[in-house]
Amino acid sequence: FQEAASMGQTGEDGRFTLSSIPAGKYVVFGAATNDQGVWKDDISVENEREVDVGDLRPPLPGTLQVTVTEDGVPVGEVEISLSSGMGFGGFGEVKGVTDSMGVALLKSVPEGTWYIRTSRDQSQFDTDLSARRVAVKAGQTTEFSIELRPKDGVYLHGRVTMNTKSTITDIILIGTGDRADVMKSINPVEGGYYEFVGLKTGTYWMHVREGDKQVTAKVKLDLTQEGDFPFSRDFKGYKVKGTVTTPEDSPAQRSSVSVSIAHLNPERPEFNAWLRGTTTCDADGAFEFTNVTPGDYQVTATLEGIGSAKAQVTITSGDSGALSFAISQNTGSIKVVVSKLNGTPVSSGGFALLTLLDAEGNTVDLGEGFQGFFMLSQGNSQVMPNVPPGKYTVLVRGSGYLKQEIKDVNVETGKSTPVDAELTAATELFMTVSNPEVTQAMLDAASVRYFDAQGTELPRDVNPFDSMMGETPPESPTLVAKYIGPSVTEVRIKLNGYAEIVLPVQYAQGKKIEQQETLVAE
Repeated sequence: FQEAASMGQTGEDGRFTLSSIPAGKYVVFGAATNDQGVWKDDISVENEREVDVGDLRPPLPGTLQVTVTEDGVPVGEVEISLSSGMGFGGFGEVKGVTDSMGVALLKSVPEGTWYIRTSRDQSQFDTDLSARRVAVKAGQTTEFSIELRPKDGVYLHGRVTMNTKSTITDIILIGTGDRADVMKSINPVEGGYYEFVGLKTGTYWMHVREGDKQVTAKVKLDLTQEGDFPFSRDFKGYKVKGTVTTPEDSPAQRSSVSVSIAHLNPERPEFNAWLRGTTTCDADGAFEFTNVTPGDYQVTATLEGIGSAKAQVTITSGDSGALSFAISQNTGSIKVVVSKLNGTPVSSGGFALLTLLDAEGNTVDLGEGFQGFFMLSQGNSQVMPNVPPGKYTVLVRGSGYLKQEIKDVNVETGKSTPVDAELTAATELFMTVSNPEVTQAMLDAASVRYFDAQGTELPRDVNPFDSMMGETPPESPTLVAKYIGPSVTEVRIKLNGYAEIVLPVQYAQGKKIEQQETLVAE
């Protein structure tokens, strides 16, 4: 995700030296040609001191046998690929193909935890791939089974179009409430047809669009019971257009203006930059968005390093009126420094998300170049550019750490406002059950709620990107409740068909609470 601080090669004896490295924490990665690679993380470098990272030894190989079925019938000719990071930032792949019995035998797989994907998967990104983790052990054959069409869960399927045309290219499903840890992205097949199999019951928002430059159309889906859930929609889209003037108001400067359109009240503000639409002005300062569906939006025009202007627009049943923006020299910036990391997280993906909110609580668009995603280490910093003067709230979500909300951040024109973010490791609850009939899928579908000492329910923070972590899967079905903070004194867990369990918890930095319970059938 970031540029290498130093690079080098090993000598004949396998030794290596990396020089001129600034103080900080690093990941040391090494790989031979066509090799999976090995690494060590959390390597601390201090000024004027030499650090010995020890041996970087490639893991010994094992064998993985994957069986693929569909409706219980073995499926041949399915390509199997392994990735160390859910296919997102993973190092290297191992591949195989199933035979007529639905079996693929992958040999010489390096020992470790892998994510399994198949050529039948529609998803581009899928948090439920965490259920496809497998731990390969050296010198052993590990068996793993995949059912492409599971019988449990919700089968969501249908057809989506835009103005009667089959032009939708992306479908994104984002969970809320108990399903806030779920996010899926797929491409519909020809004709706009799609399907999601094995969904957990809950409330979701479906976002669709015709390409990554378009703002999404969205609809709320309440999947209240398992089984078949057909949903089709022809979305009606309209135009949003306008013009922009700049300080020089020259053709060159006007054509350098980027314009974005984003949902005004997003269900997940941290994803707004991903779901927005973007375009650029022409030499006359004109811009246009097409196929914007009914709803409330914020349109932001940005001239990098100069300033920005924004306006709210509501689409009902027709094109918007022409918008007019005048950009002046009115930009500042915020430099967020991770000043301290308190405690060691029980589990962490090593990354953080930054979100900026204005005084009204709306997400601030910081230009096309800002994504808000960065690797997390003490002393690391990120600059939030193109911020108009005013007071803001900075949200920092570090994987494995409690969310920090930094309020009343004042930004002035032409100045950079420094902000220190001090993150504290969260407590995590690991619950197993003595009931032999309870599966991992049943625990994954459970309702988990947090309460304080007064019995008031608290928001439960989640981070879908945690599913990218290459953690070793538990040996027995385990429910993991993350991001437990000091205010949480009670966790209530409800599995379908069983009485609710109430577990008292006490927070401490980086604390792991392990509990075994016996569920009582209702």
